Amino acid sequence: MEELFRSLIRLNTAVQRDTEQLTEVTYLLTQTLASTDKSTVDIASVYARNLDVLLFTLESARELVIVKNVVTILHHMLCVKPRIGGAVSKVSLRSASRCLLKVLVYLVNELEPIKIELLSTMYVIITKLSVVDKKLPVKARLQGALPVTVKVMLLPSVNVKLLLPLVKVLRIFAASSVNVAELGRSGAVVALVQLIQGMGRKHPTLQQISLEVLMMLLKSKKNLRRAVAAGIPKALLDFFLDWQGQDSRSKHIKEQNCLLTMLKQFSVNKPGRRALVEAGVVPRLYAACQRMSAARAELMPTASVVLRKCLPCNRLPLHGTETSIYTFSLPVIEHDPDCCCYATGEDVDEESSKQSQGLLAQPDLTVDVAQTCRLSCDMLDSSSTEEFFPELHDFPSVTLVTDISGLCGQVKGASLNGSSGAHSESAFVANAAEATAGCDATGAATAGSCGSNNVQDGKEDQGSSAEPGSTEGWCRELPAPSADYCDEALRSYHSAYLACASRTASVGRWNTVPYPDLCPVWTAPIQYEHLSQNTDDVKRRKLLEDISRTVHPASVMDKLVYSLDDVAEHTASARRSNSLTNTDEFQTDGEYPPSADHLLFNSQFESGNLRMAIQVRPYEYDLVLGSDINSNRHLQWFYFSVSQMEAAAPYRFNIVNCEKSNSQFNFGMQPVLFSVREAALSRVGWVRAGTDICYYKNHFTHMPTSGSGCQTKLHYTATFTLTFPHPGDVCYVAYHYPYTYSLLQTHLQQWEAVASRADVYFRRQVLCRTLAGNDTHVVTITESSQEICPADSRKYVMLSGRVHPGESNASWMMKGTIDYLLSPQAAPIRQMYIFKIVPMLNPDGVINGNHRCSLTGEDLNRKWSNPCPVLHPTVYHTKQLARFMVASGKPPLVFCDYHGHSRKKNVFLFGCSGRDSWRDEDAINCADDKSYLSLPVLLHQRAPSFNLGDCSFSIEDNKETTARVVMWREMGISRSYTMESTYCGCDQGLYQGYHVGVRELEEMGAKLCEVLEQLPHALGTNDHLLSKTLNILDSEDTLSEEDGASGDELSSVGSDVTERTADMDRQEASTSTQ
Repeated sequence: MEELFRSLIRLNTAVQRDTEQLTEVTYLLTQTLASTDKSTVDIASVYARNLDVLLFTLESARELVIVKNVVTILHHMLCVKPRIGGAVSKVSLRSASRCLLKVLVYLVNELEPIKIELLSTMYVIITKLSVVDKKLPVKARLQGALPVTVKVMLLPSVNVKLLLPLVKVLRIFAASSVNVAELGRSGAVVALVQLIQGMGRKHPTLQQISLEVLMMLLKSKKNLRRAVAAGIPKALLDFFLDWQGQDSRSKHIKEQNCLLTMLKQFSVNKPGRRALVEAGVVPRLYAACQRMSAARAELMPTASVVLRKCLPCNRLPLHGTETSIYTFSLPVIEHDPDCCCYATGEDVDEESSKQSQGLLAQPDLTVDVAQTCRLSCDMLDSSSTEEFFPELHDFPSVTLVTDISGLCGQVKGASLNGSSGAHSESAFVANAAEATAGCDATGAATAGSCGSNNVQDGKEDQGSSAEPGSTEGWCRELPAPSADYCDEALRSYHSAYLACASRTASVGRWNTVPYPDLCPVWTAPIQYEHLSQNTDDVKRRKLLEDISRTVHPASVMDKLVYSLDDVAEHTASARRSNSLTNTDEFQTDGEYPPSADHLLFNSQFESGNLRMAIQVRPYEYDLVLGSDINSNRHLQWFYFSVSQMEAAAPYRFNIVNCEKSNSQFNFGMQPVLFSVREAALSRVGWVRAGTDICYYKNHFTHMPTSGSGCQTKLHYTATFTLTFPHPGDVCYVAYHYPYTYSLLQTHLQQWEAVASRADVYFRRQVLCRTLAGNDTHVVTITESSQEICPADSRKYVMLSGRVHPGESNASWMMKGTIDYLLSPQAAPIRQMYIFKIVPMLNPDGVINGNHRCSLTGEDLNRKWSNPCPVLHPTVYHTKQLARFMVASGKPPLVFCDYHGHSRKKNVFLFGCSGRDSWRDEDAINCADDKSYLSLPVLLHQRAPSFNLGDCSFSIEDNKETTARVVMWREMGISRSYTMESTYCGCDQGLYQGYHVGVRELEEMGAKLCEVLEQLPHALGTNDHLLSKTLNILDSEDTLSEEDGASGDELSSVGSDVTERTADMDRQEASTSTQ
């Protein structure tokens, strides 16, 4: 063999090539290699060393017989006997790919007739070489092999033996996006479609690879347009439907999936979508989906996308724009260079003012906005600030000395309150405060006529105060009181609540108060509520039901049964009455006969949000939510009542204008339901309810504001089915457990009365007034006695919540926090800290059913860096409280802002770590600070719904204006957190697989207080414990227990901290004994 290769070299280098000898030598090499049964090491090394000689011979040859001989040798070396190919260097193999492509182009373009068998062998070799040569697609384009391959595919004499390696090579070529475009210009798309149609279903492997290549080519928009011009969308649709009918055993699911994927590619392209619609894709594909068996379930997601994309996009069925039907006229601020409103020019939302033009003005608001603004812009001096630190006067030992002149130098005038800073409403008497405790064991009594509209005076009943306890006892049931006592307490509670509701200023007009608020205590379900089990089949069925409206429009009722637009227009000139009641119980008793043949809806009450209800089928309704006031966005929170229902009938509700791309509704979450009759009969209040729950994109368009530059997007549908237990009932449906502003005001009065009997230092003050004139309160809680710990040695803890109105879970956690702080079990914590609490930062948004914004149409949690005292008074004045504490030399040890999270499970914290900041200087200045980890580690150990693995301590540039980051950066509070609670449930710990309810949210608020008692001890632990936590959280696989750090690892960190804390407690106890 060595002699043969030397002869081949001599012939290649000769001045005149001897074709006959070259043919003979190459033939002998072919026969030698073919006759060798087993490739020895010597033979392999000889052929491998001389591969370059063979390639030179092939490239220089112009005779077909020589080319055929060399190609046969290469085929044996690389494909038939891979041991020889393994001995060849990768460099030589890469040279072989270039040489073969060059010869391929020569053979097709220059030689006639084309030898099909030879081309087939060359394509097999090229496929083999592609494994080693990753640049083969580029070489093919440079050598001109792309149009040549398409030309070969169109040859009339082509057969399956050639087509199979050819389409494999095409698949390799199409890996390059540049090649995809050139193949399209060469006619590859049309050629492949002809190939697919011509072969039918006889050759499934060839069919599948051809479909894959075509799918790759259609990723190019230009190729899509070429395909549309050639009528390919209809051809592919016909081919898919034909295969659906013939493939009775479901053996060719992959091929059908490829066809559907290509139809999907056409559906996202405007011309392609138009071509599919003209081909009748909606009714034809809908009928095919109806016939699909369970074995073809994997085709449904793609088919549903094609159907949804091809449905005609419709505007929401609104009378006007998508902007809120109510608008609030923002105060006109005189230009003042010293006012922070003009510091950046970003705080005033110009879009809100543009949107308000031409919208319905609301004259119901009787508050003097101008007066409120003037009050908010008074000069902030030390005396007015100290009014919100009553402990300075009530505990003489507490002294805060600070230079107030620099506290708010950027603002010319800023008073923290619109009235007397020390004002504290105390009209609510003890028996009203005892309503909750008095009815705890028996649940909520009937609401009746709701009592008087005025606050009733009375006397304290010292013998009936409830004694909250620790986690084991602070929320335990009390012995059942007498019925007369409950009735009296309930009437007093109703009177107090209605008085608070009558003072609440709203932009819209109400016609009732929500019945759930009239139940001072309702019993949570005895059993924990499981997360719902959602399946893809549910989404498929719901989507097909929606598509059937287009296919069978005659079956759709399309009947408007509720429209807040009409109600608002009707009451535009009316003033909201101060006398609010509730008649739900009269309706459930049958005193109001049925007035219509459909459900009756209502959202004209505090925190309600439902703009429109349309009956589409006898038991199905489309619901449209209202956007935040002065905005056309933030559509998530819903809260409405339904009545006049049939019992045991499945009612489907479709909320058709949701915004977020995904929701926990797809992962087990259920909405909450409150039945008036059930509450009156069995004392059960809010429960999780609903079946067939899913969340998906629909065909309703969300139109952006003109001039905003945003693209038109599609809305999402949240759908669920409710079955009501009682006929003629009144039921309330909400996104999450509602917590209204009026309910907070009532609770504040209750807490004040409870604290007065428990000898707890509790001060409630009006911090400021909102744009609508509603009071924003700040609460101070600490221990009255100074025997154990003097007040001047206590550290501050600052808590806030509900800056986003739709996050009602934040208010329930805040309620749990305050309930616990007023309990006897919290005495050690009150002796350690002074709590400054702003329980509701966005009262106006809560009152008017907003999801995220205030009346300015802005997210207040993006205004902390430079809040305006006029437009963002609650944020501004809360920040001034923190600034005052920092300037006094007693900054808060902990700042925590309570929130809700709509896309994750569990409860977790967002903190601030300098080393994870987007600013490089933060990583340098705060690299060694691990103090922010102590609180989440303790919470992970003590709170069953808390998960350390979900926590994040990064600082991103788009979060610089949030409360958490501003308190950390500007105030220097290292333990500055956002506590996020899920709307759904937990996927770890004690509550794994269960919903989070009011009981668990209040427990979480209490647990935060409990760990504060251990925090000073945890701060003294060794840094290696916190470093261990950092290492776990830094791992890429710690976000889920399945992929990385297990819950046991995280729990061990908390256990270490707890054990070390216990050791310190024992040491202190022994020291005090000695």
